[in-house]
Amino acid sequence: MTTTRVVGVIGGMGPAATLDFLVKLHHATGARAESDHLRVITDNNPRHADRNAAMTADGPSPAPLLVATARGLAAAGAKLLVMPCNAAHAWAGDIIAATPLPFISMIDAAVAAVRAAVPGAHTVGLLAVEATQASGIYHRGFADAGIEVIAPDMAAFMPLIYAVKRGDTGRQVRAAQTGAFMVAGLAGFFSRPAPRPGEAGALTMLQGLFRPKTVDEAVALLAQDPEARLLSGGATLVAMMNARVAEPEALISLGGIDEIKGISTLP
Repeated sequence: MTTTRVVGVIGGMGPAATLDFLVKLHHATGARAESDHLRVITDNNPRHADRNAAMTADGPSPAPLLVATARGLAAAGAKLLVMPCNAAHAWAGDIIAATPLPFISMIDAAVAAVRAAVPGAHTVGLLAVEATQASGIYHRGFADAGIEVIAPDMAAFMPLIYAVKRGDTGRQVRAAQTGAFMVAGLAGFFSRPAPRPGEAGALTMLQGLFRPKTVDEAVALLAQDPEARLLSGGATLVAMMNARVAEPEALISLGGIDEIKGISTLP
């Protein structure tokens, strides 16, 4: 039997997110026998104050119950703490101060994952609620890594978040979430500047979004990978990607090419 530290989960924000985390933790453990799994103590309490109201309005702070939960988990035998709620990490300092237990930050883990998956990433799209955006926790974390954070239009995006919290995780909601990124000028989570045609190794394409500045650069990128999809607007492509009809490994955005912007009348 493997000896491990007991994991304490500050949960309930929302309950489905906590359950999703526990399932992912279970599958990621790599246990060869039942006794190899982690011991997990979970407080899946949905009574925490609304993080969005606390951050963007005059709602009560969730800090007191977060602190009480952390102390309760410590008293129950937890040896480290995790919290599967992005927005609640704005009060991580209160939790860390409340107990001597290590606290594993989702923000630090996300930044590390992005840097490992896409070493050259300079921009990341953040799918997050208003409280997470307003707190700047991801913005600061990624800024330390030299990565810019771009957010969707929150007025359009927040109703989709609340739809998911109500249990609506259907294709239409997911397509609309991706569409919110398209409005913000994103086509995925990562983007990188277009390489210059003729540079050594410049046109080796990795999965992601390329944003050429000229028609020549766009043509060169498309010649390198004919399976790449051109992106201009993108509503149809988003629907196709969500339906798994189209799964391009690379997208070439035409939005940054000044010479093809606008409509003009030829003589």
